[in-house]
Amino acid sequence: MSSSTIKKSEVGEIRPSQLLLTFGVGSIVDLPNMSVMVMGLDDWPIRHATEVGEERLLRSVKNSLGPQVQKLMTPPRGEENSSSAANWFDESHQIGVPVAPFPRWMVCPRCRLLAPVSSGLFEPKVVAYRADKACYVHDCSTQAKAATVVPARFLTACSKGHLDDFPWLDFVHRGKNDCNGPLRMCAMAVVLCAAWPKHSARTIRPICPRAVVGIPIFACTIRRAAKRNT
Repeated sequence: MSSSTIKKSEVGEIRPSQLLLTFGVGSIVDLPNMSVMVMGLDDWPIRHATEVGEERLLRSVKNSLGPQVQKLMTPPRGEENSSSAANWFDESHQIGVPVAPFPRWMVCPRCRLLAPVSSGLFEPKVVAYRADKACYVHDCSTQAKAATVVPARFLTACSKGHLDDFPWLDFVHRGKNDCNGPLRMCAMAVVLCAAWPKHSARTIRPICPRAVVGIPIFACTIRRAAKRNT
């Protein structure tokens, strides 16, 4: 196959087998400017899916999950043809598996504002028919264009694999509180150990104006380790 006939993968494109394994429901997928979580099957557009006619496979699934499984469907996808592949405005480019931004807390790399997407402090920037360019921006300077914010790369997880956003407000105030922010994600000016990266969990701390002092993220791992040892 010549290089001119090789199909180039689009940003955010994954194989059907990956949706069953690596990037299934509840998995995190990295995109150029944000990360997203694959939403549940109830949100998938069935009208763009086709039924899988494999009776033996259906019987096997019913034996494992129960008789409530009525049929098997493919992931939603648009029709593939030569015209749609070259045309960004084709409707088939808008069909796919639904996702939602996750983590929902973002950090502005310029002013270090730390806030959830739902706060309204970050503006969604969407380029028509170019999902690969979607991002959130923060207009915190009059001297430059709005900065593209990045996800706050700290999460909580239980032993069964459930994920949730890190409880930033509760953590910085050391318990439940009525504070709604804003928070700042700051890095300590010095490295406490030569073996630690400059911006590791030991040196990063969220700061709230209402809190007495910021607490390093590393503190939560210390407390968890101490709890396991008692």
